[in-house]
Amino acid sequence: MKKVYLDQNIYSNFARAEIGTKSRGQLYSFLLSLKESNEIICPFSLAHISETVGTPEKHTQDIILDSILKLSGNIEISQASGALVKSNLQEKFTALNSNPNEHKALQNPFLAPTDIIKKINSYGLNPGNLNNLEPETALERIDKILRTIPKEELFNDLTNYKAEAFKYFDVLENFINSENEKSIKSFKQNLQKSMLDNLPELEKILGEPLVESDIEFLKQISEEIVPHYENDLEKILKSQTEIFQKVKKDNIDKINQISPQNYDINSYTDIIEKSKKALMNVSIHEHFLYAIELTLLSTLGYFRDKKETEKQKLEPNFIEAWDPNHFLFATNCDFFISEDISFLKRGNLVIKRNKLSLRMLSSEQFINAFSHYA
Repeated sequence: MKKVYLDQNIYSNFARAEIGTKSRGQLYSFLLSLKESNEIICPFSLAHISETVGTPEKHTQDIILDSILKLSGNIEISQASGALVKSNLQEKFTALNSNPNEHKALQNPFLAPTDIIKKINSYGLNPGNLNNLEPETALERIDKILRTIPKEELFNDLTNYKAEAFKYFDVLENFINSENEKSIKSFKQNLQKSMLDNLPELEKILGEPLVESDIEFLKQISEEIVPHYENDLEKILKSQTEIFQKVKKDNIDKINQISPQNYDINSYTDIIEKSKKALMNVSIHEHFLYAIELTLLSTLGYFRDKKETEKQKLEPNFIEAWDPNHFLFATNCDFFISEDISFLKRGNLVIKRNKLSLRMLSSEQFINAFSHYA
C-alpha cells in the first residue's frame, strides 16, 4: 500500500470544488477509489489539523475534515517518530480548535534574519532570479554569489542578529511565564466549577436531593482539594520553565561563539553542513534538515514563496512555516501531491539533492503517473 501525502491546498481545492459544483473533483474520486481498493492511504498530520483550525469558514472546515477522514481512515503520521498510527481526527481537531492561541505568533529571528537576507539579495539572489535555471545551475549560481559576498559584512549583520536573538529569548520567556500564570488560574476555576457542576449526578446516585448542609460540605471539600492539584500543576510548569531556561542558556552560549572563522560560508553545501553541525546535539526529527532546505532555497531566491514575500512587507521577520511542516511529514510517504508551483520546484530540488524516495507531483501528474508506481 502506497502512502500519499496531500498538501493543504489539495484539501482546500476539494472544499472549493464541492461548494461550487457539489463535487470534490477528479482527484478526490481517484484517490478515494484507490483508498477503497487498499492501494493507497492518505495519512493526515498535525499540520493539516492546525491549518484547518485556521480556516475561517466552518462549512469549508467541515468539508476539509470529511475529506481528510475519508482518505486517511483516521491514520495519522506521528510527529515524534514519523510512523503511521491509528488516531482520531475529530478529537484532535476539537481539542486544538477549542484552545486557539490568543496571541500573535512570535516570529523567530533565527528563521528570518532580515539584514542578512537583504545583504544576500543585494548581491544578486533576489526572488525569481534563479527560476529560469535548471536546479544544478541554480545551485552553482548560488555558490558563485555566496563566494563574492565579503564575509566581514555578513558578520557585522550577524552581530546585530545576535542581539535580536537575545531579545527574542526574553520575549519568549515572558510569554511562557504569562501563560503559566493563566494556566494555574484557569485550572483552579475549572476544577472547582467541574466539581460543583457534578452535584446533579451525585443526587442521581444517592437517589435523593442534596440538602444545603451537604452542598456546603462539598464546597468545603473542593476548596481543600484544589490546592493539592494546583501544587502539582505548579511543579510541572516549574519543571518546564527550568527546561526552557537551560535551552535558552545553551543557545545563548552557542550564539556567543559565532565568529567569522566558524561561520565562513562559501557555498550552499556549507550552509547545510553547518546547519547539521549546529543541530547535531539537538533531539529533532531526522528529516528536519530537509524542511530547513526548503526555507533556505526560498530565502536565497529560488522560487521564493509568494505568501512569504507578501507577509514580510508587513512583518519583516515572518517565515512561511506550513510548507516546511508539510514537507517534513511527507518525507515519511511515497508521494506528495501539491498545486503550489514554487513549492513543487523547491521540494523536488531538495528530493533530488538528498536522493529521497519521495515523489512530489501535481494532481495531474499523480493521476497520470500513479499506475507506474503502484
